[in-house]
Amino acid sequence: MIISHHDGYEATAIAAIAGILQLMDGTIEEPGVIMMGYGVDASRYITKIERLGMRVCIRQSQSDGE
Repeated sequence: MIISHHDGYEATAIAAIAGILQLMDGTIEEPGVIMMGYGVDASRYITKIERLGMRVCIRQSQSDGE
């Protein structure tokens, strides 16, 4: 997965906002300090950051042996 934006400050804000929105709507129910990657609903998070202006590129590749 590659996530990019032309403005680093805006990219940081977008990432934070997408997480905060899930906190505010009750998606994140676990109290206390948690790692954002474990607290958010990943598919909703990716959709939200795209809507907020981030460019998301997801590439899938096959590993040897699979």
